[in-house]
This record gives sequence, C-alpha cells and structure tokens, in this order.
Amino acid sequence: MKSILAGVLAGVLLLFPGMGIAGDQSLDAIMTRLEARYNTPGVCADFHQESTLKALEVTDTATGRIFIKRPGRMRWEYDKPSPQVIVTDGVTLWIYRPEDNQVMTGKATDFFGEGKGAAFLSDIKAIRAHFDISLANGGTDTCVHLKLVPRTPMDDLQAVLLTVSRDRHAILEVTTRNIYGDETRLTFTDTRFDLELNDRLFSFTPPPEAEVLSLDE
Repeated sequence: MKSILAGVLAGVLLLFPGMGIAGDQSLDAIMTRLEARYNTPGVCADFHQESTLKALEVTDTATGRIFIKRPGRMRWEYDKPSPQVIVTDGVTLWIYRPEDNQVMTGKATDFFGEGKGAAFLSDIKAIRAHFDISLANGGTDTCVHLKLVPRTPMDDLQAVLLTVSRDRHAILEVTTRNIYGDETRLTFTDTRFDLELNDRLFSFTPPPEAEVLSLDE
C-alpha cells in the first residue's frame, strides 16, 4: 500500500510541480521553477514604484503597467505622478514624456545591460548569467527571497532582492540598491503570463514636432 501511495504522489507532483516546493526548497529548484514560469511569449503586470535617495532623504512613488516580451523587450507605461513611457526593443531605448513633448533615445545596453533596470524580467536566464544568487532571510509560507549580487561590480547596482511567490513562481517585488544606499522597490500585481504581445508595443516613433534628444551625448 505504501508503494502504491508513493507512486500516486509522485505522479501528482509531476503533473503539478508547484506542489513540490515545500519538499524541495533548494536554490536551484527555485530558480528552475522561476525560469519556467517566465519562459512565456509575453507578460504584463501593474506596478508600484518607490524610489529613495538616501543622501537627500527623499522618496518618490509612481505607478503604471509593464509589458514584457523575451528576449530583451519591455514597455513601462507610467500613469502617476505624470505620464511617461519607457520602451526598448533590446537594442534601442526610448523615453517619452508627453507633457514635455520630449523623446530621449539611447542604447538599451547602457541602461539595461547585465541585469540593470530589472532587465532580467525580459530574459530570466540572465539572472544566473550575471548574478551570484543566494537565499535571503525573511521567507514565509507564501514567498521566498533571493539576493542577487552582480558578478561585475557596478556603482549603480550593488544588489537586488527578489520576492518570489511559492505558488505561482511569480516575482512579486524587485528591490535594487546602489553603493550610495539609494533604493528602488517595484511591487507587481495582477501579473498575467502566456500573452501574445504585438512587436509594435516595443518600438517607438516620436510624435510630430517632438523634441528628440540623445542619451549618448
């Protein structure tokens, strides 16, 4: 009877791998499930952003929606405190500020290279490629925390803390810190996977008469 029950349980875990997280909480197992979850045509989510400049003791907040299409394509649509769109096709970056009728362009790698700017969301395997990963304290029955340290030292990115749900293997929070103690926390809600997103979402044509500035100058 025990062998029969063991066989049934093994079959259930193969059909529903998320049920096995309580039995296998190794870092490699968590990363494997996370990579499988984000190995999808497209993802979108609402986000709340909180940015703190330590030296000035100033904290700003913003909200919006993100669209992700691997590899390397992202679209951040900010609605508060003011409209702004940040778009990249993995090669070019566009930042559009409607209230100023201004578009800034640059190379995507300068701002999203090696995992900066939460770029790993659009290529989840970049986490293992560019970071040393460890389990962090503070995990609960519903989530686990991962600490990411860039293998290439960077002033603007000292460490990243990920909060990952145990049931859906979805990233709930991304917190980035730089060497100056500044911190940006992104909280994601209403995350949807397996979306077919049009490539046009990840390119941008400046509106007529918009001022176009280069970030590379």
